[in-house]
Amino acid sequence: MNDHRVPVWSVASGTAWAYFALFAGQVVVGVWLAIDAGWEPADSVSANLLRIWERVGSMVLASVAFSTIIVEIGARVMVLSRGIRDRLRQEGRDEGLQEGRQEGLQQANRRWEAWNRRREQAAAEGRAFDEPPPSGSSEQDASR
Repeated sequence: MNDHRVPVWSVASGTAWAYFALFAGQVVVGVWLAIDAGWEPADSVSANLLRIWERVGSMVLASVAFSTIIVEIGARVMVLSRGIRDRLRQEGRDEGLQEGRQEGLQQANRRWEAWNRRREQAAAEGRAFDEPPPSGSSEQDASR
């Protein structure tokens, strides 16, 4: 994970866009809710603005904390899931290679057994047997 940090609230540069989008959305909703809940038509404009500012201030601090926690946890979950995915892929590759080796060994054994049967049959019938033993090449052996 790129851990280079953007100076504002020490957010990782790769997740800065998510942090600022989440933070901006929370601030917009928070300001709207603060205005909706804090505006009293009977009070003066300055009293209303002071009341709204008090609510917005605590809401901005909570948004900073919440956005940072959510984005950092999300980034860590992504790193962990990527590691788990890569490990599972490697295990699958290793398992496939092992199965391929076993299959290749069984196939080679079958070719040798078939060659040996033909050799023994020729010896039992008193015929000359000039067929070379199976090589490692499946193309050469498949033509027999």
